[in-house]
Amino acid sequence: KKLNVDRKVVETIMSKYEEWIEADHTSKPTSEERDDTDPEGISNLFLDDDPLDTFEYSYKTLEVPQREVTLSVVGHKQENGQTLSSTGLTLWRAAEYMNEYLLKRPWPSTSSSYNALELGSGIGLNGLLLSFLNVNGSTTLTDGDTETLKNLEENVQRNKGGCEVRQLRWGVDEVKKEW
Repeated sequence: KKLNVDRKVVETIMSKYEEWIEADHTSKPTSEERDDTDPEGISNLFLDDDPLDTFEYSYKTLEVPQREVTLSVVGHKQENGQTLSSTGLTLWRAAEYMNEYLLKRPWPSTSSSYNALELGSGIGLNGLLLSFLNVNGSTTLTDGDTETLKNLEENVQRNKGGCEVRQLRWGVDEVKKEW
């Protein structure tokens, strides 16, 4: 069956959607900014009065004596992830899987040290766990997006993470050897 779609309606919807994607979503819109005349509700589709969520995880290491850490990171709600201007502003399922992997591998004794660099740290869940596991080493967390970096720094401070946060933009910044 062929679907009949009014091209003008599709163009209007796409235009509203593009405007929303390119808009600044850091402040709550006023009643004048909300488009209540939009019959499809496209302009209000992704508005959320409380877009942030706190993600808490507790981890135990495999080695004896066993060490335990609880990490708390703040980011945008996972269900809003596909609508954000930066993928680093929320927690992705892959971060949870990566931490499971990090905990399953044997880590050298606490007398060993490594220099670890995480590319695209987002809200920092993986890098914070890596910093905890890498007791005597250094861990540097990076991201390219400035809004994501601000949130990442706050999450590192919130967890008293012993890691450094740096901006690294692919194809623009040069990775320095000391990282």
